[in-house]
Amino acid sequence: LADDICFQHETLMKKLFYFAALILCTFTGYSCSQKQNSTGIAQLRQNFNSPSGTARPKVYWWWLNGYTDRGRIKEELQAIKDAGLGGVDIFEIGFRPDGVVPAGPAFMSDSSLDHITLAIREATRLGLEVGLNLSSSWNAGGAWIKPEHAAKTLYTSKVIVNSADGNKIKLPFPDIPKKDGRGNQLLIEFREDGRPVFSREVAVLAIPLLSNGQFPDTSSILNLTSDFNPETELLTWSIPPGKWEIHRYVCSNTGEHLHLPSPNSYGATLDHFDAEATETHFRYFADKLKSQLGDFSKTALKNFYLASFEVRGTVWTGTMASEFKRLNGYDLYKFLPVLFGKELFAGDQERKFRQDLNFTVSELMINNHYKKGREIANSYGLNLISESGGPGPPLHNVPVEAIKALGALDIPRGEFWINHSRFDNSSDSIDLLMLVKEIAAASNIYKRKITELEAFTSFQNWQE
Repeated sequence: LADDICFQHETLMKKLFYFAALILCTFTGYSCSQKQNSTGIAQLRQNFNSPSGTARPKVYWWWLNGYTDRGRIKEELQAIKDAGLGGVDIFEIGFRPDGVVPAGPAFMSDSSLDHITLAIREATRLGLEVGLNLSSSWNAGGAWIKPEHAAKTLYTSKVIVNSADGNKIKLPFPDIPKKDGRGNQLLIEFREDGRPVFSREVAVLAIPLLSNGQFPDTSSILNLTSDFNPETELLTWSIPPGKWEIHRYVCSNTGEHLHLPSPNSYGATLDHFDAEATETHFRYFADKLKSQLGDFSKTALKNFYLASFEVRGTVWTGTMASEFKRLNGYDLYKFLPVLFGKELFAGDQERKFRQDLNFTVSELMINNHYKKGREIANSYGLNLISESGGPGPPLHNVPVEAIKALGALDIPRGEFWINHSRFDNSSDSIDLLMLVKEIAAASNIYKRKITELEAFTSFQNWQE
């Protein structure tokens, strides 16, 4: 017992000695850290007074109507440098046709490319950073986008039949509008026979017509796609008793074009849900620039930029159905009428489908546009920056999981406006144009060291 006590006493003394040494080390370290902190704070102050590198703000460098001048490009970049800014995002956009700013060449034409590369070389000389917006205005797209890579949606035609109509039913091709609801021309190419250049058959459904207030069970909706011949447009089907509504669904282009392109840069919006379309679009820019600049790492060009995604109407893409089934475990075909606003199913069933469809759209957008775009940009040594977190619904039809979409980028970007707000209808009255917190959260979650905001955006033409 005495030996045990002595052992415990010896152990206790060792512990106390260790603890005292630890305190000594801690206080000694504290003294050192005080000096380090003092030095660090002084350095931080100096860096705020005279920031360098990515700590300096950048600006959107608007090339209004695509009009540029070689001397003016150099003058403006020098002014940007003299103002202490760190770089620019070249952003071509259309401006009001009042004759003040003439129309320049088509975006990414030879003449346009010459001036873009001139700006990059001059920025390189001045030590500025350059990003390039991948379209004239927004959304992503341009005159080089072919119909197979342009934005897509679904169109439908309907006929009502009964058993007396025989077993060969002619199904009309859906009407494809040439103008939108406001009378503006849609950017859809048509063949001589009046059909669109691009179209793909999606499904043929037979839906029993029930009395008012009754919802059909999905088991009563028949998928007759395999019984339909698109060449003859005949459905071969022995019609069961009762009345049936036959729906033919076809995928074709939305005809949506860039929102505010320069006068000579009219072009189609990209299919943002198709990886092949994204790759084609990115390589178009990268290869053209590389032919002029060579190794990007030796230039000021550091970033490709995608503006926020703002489309209208129902979105569709070639892999929508297969991706929906992979992600959700069931076919979407019998639910297609929901996309056209028809209240075909009981509330819970319809809500569940819409939720699953939104999730699918989000995954397609993140994987096939943002992640794919980043992969292509990185392969050329460039970063991808985007406002991929929105603004989404209810302002724009992009049900994307914002945090995940922002995490798919090299540098997340948000935005906030001045003297302009758009509030939602929630009890919290969220400002839909104040995209700040979720961008910071995404940067923190995905450990991005730089976060950007499109700041003080205005409708007042810098007159504040």
